[in-house]
Amino acid sequence: MSKTLNQAQMKCLEFYANGDFNHLSQIESESEFTKALANCDDTLLHFLMKELASSEDCDCMAEAIERVDGAIQDLQRVQDNLTSASADLPWELSQAPACLPGPSQ
Repeated sequence: MSKTLNQAQMKCLEFYANGDFNHLSQIESESEFTKALANCDDTLLHFLMKELASSEDCDCMAEAIERVDGAIQDLQRVQDNLTSASADLPWELSQAPACLPGPSQ
């Protein structure tokens, strides 16, 4: 069991994506975990690990559940609005930014 992850993060790794990332929970070193997570291209997993981190004041399972519930509600609103958008319209790529800023920008 990792000493760098809290219980919510461990549960997340156990069940997220059918446990495909559960091996990360076996990493003992915080720097090694950070490096392994950085090499993972799953940005939703990055979000969850950050959102559930003790360093982000996620200090109990009730808080973790509240944070995940809030994220699910946000995603549901996005899905609802995408669903209600007209699927017949073509993408207007000329109006989209060339590169969307990432988390580090």
